[in-house]
Amino acid sequence: MKPMNDDTDMMAAEGAPEQGDAMAEEEGGEEEQPNVTPEEQAIYDKVVVGAQSMIWSEETMPAILEKLRDFTRQKGPAFAIGHTAAMILASQRANAEEAGEKLDDELLLAAGAEVVAELLEIVVAAGLVKPADQERVYNEAMLEGTRIFGEDDLKEGRITPEKQKAAMAEMQGFLGRGAGGGAKPAGGGGIIASKMGG
Repeated sequence: MKPMNDDTDMMAAEGAPEQGDAMAEEEGGEEEQPNVTPEEQAIYDKVVVGAQSMIWSEETMPAILEKLRDFTRQKGPAFAIGHTAAMILASQRANAEEAGEKLDDELLLAAGAEVVAELLEIVVAAGLVKPADQERVYNEAMLEGTRIFGEDDLKEGRITPEKQKAAMAEMQGFLGRGAGGGAKPAGGGGIIASKMGG
């Protein structure tokens, strides 16, 4: 496993797309959901920041990058991203539940979209996915992540098989409406730039 600086340098050298708040930039002008309470927004923000901290931490980034590389070689980039995103979200959900916070399905879906977009940014920067394939891989990774997260929830008794099937159908509808395609890295500063000091 390479030290963090080598991977960061590699990402910069390979022309990593710089992502600002990709969700906000890509959705530009889309109004916030009026049914989101300040408490729900605070929980969402906490989950996303926690996930980003896991992804970009100097302690965890090398292991996450290695996992993404290994899974990409073994099962492809969509599985690699979806699996990693599901594990990160499961960890964040456990943290929230320990704090007495409830994460509903919509919150998990939205947070998952951000996590998948960040992980996609990493695999593109690492040369594991061609920029031209980002949207397709993003959509496939969202489906994989939903499937893996749902299978784990099913095993733990959190959901029924019917609810898992409904979640997959909802994700396919989400992606079919184009909601997922816009969350891919778009360039223009942000996380990678801030992590690289740029």
